[in-house]
Amino acid sequence: LKPGSLTKNGFWGIGFGTNLEGNLNFTEDLFNLIFYGNQPYAGENLNLNETSFNALSYSYINLTAGKTYKNTNGTNSFWIDLGFVLGHNYTKFDLPEASVFTESNGNYLDITIADGVMELSDTLTSSLIKGFGGKLNLNYSYTTDDSKLIIQVQNIGAVQWNSVTSSKIDTVLRFEGIEISNIFELSDSVLNEVTTYDSLLNTKKENAFVMLPINFNIYYKKQIGKLSIDANAKYRLFTNYTSYLRLGAYYKLPIFTPGITVAHGGYGGVQLGLNTELNFMKGLKIILGTNNILGALAPEVSTALNAYGGVKLKF
Repeated sequence: LKPGSLTKNGFWGIGFGTNLEGNLNFTEDLFNLIFYGNQPYAGENLNLNETSFNALSYSYINLTAGKTYKNTNGTNSFWIDLGFVLGHNYTKFDLPEASVFTESNGNYLDITIADGVMELSDTLTSSLIKGFGGKLNLNYSYTTDDSKLIIQVQNIGAVQWNSVTSSKIDTVLRFEGIEISNIFELSDSVLNEVTTYDSLLNTKKENAFVMLPINFNIYYKKQIGKLSIDANAKYRLFTNYTSYLRLGAYYKLPIFTPGITVAHGGYGGVQLGLNTELNFMKGLKIILGTNNILGALAPEVSTALNAYGGVKLKF
């Protein structure tokens, strides 16, 4: 190739998969309420504002089409994934304003909810498919001999759910004349004693158009001799997710490649990870690591701790 000259190669493909995700946002008061019950907080008004739980499961079939442009400096690739989505289950439960109050002597307990929203996909049907939709992924990569850049916008799309049960929740529930030490242990007999001061659940059935969580992803990796560094930035729309940034460094040795990562955001705060690749023979790699070891090293900073493992086999 002469400097600046290009070769163009088109490519296409078909893929399929399934996705299950859920996210929960809760206050410190709700955390304490779950573990200790409401009895230790008699006379206090516990804050449950901005509590939410969202869950989504779906399958998809993707058709991929793209182009690759090569020159003497590197390779540019552009491709799109157009997907057909089959929705399986959908749950949305939001409490913008909510609280729990236990009377000082334990005579009654009030649960107050204002402007709450509940949406559930059809739970009566045995059908696996409860909605239809589509999605689009936009992808770009640039690679050279010692670097790689990937930019992606994924899951631009939505699902039309059939027969969704929805409700606006504005209510005050009062439990009185019974002993309640933990509101998460309420039996049917206890619930029959509840006094409702406002409307409880006025539900309706309707179709619902729901956006999928959209993913923004940028990844960069640079090789400098035996040392390689990378950076990954992510952001998600329509879900409980904060801006995520991860930095990593890895050093290649004859048998293994130890690495360290530092990250912040996503579904947590500061995260520190350790990892390695073990090379025992040509084409075989064993991967071991953790995305966050702070739960073991500094539990006063973070209680998160995980580990992962994997095998790569090249034919």
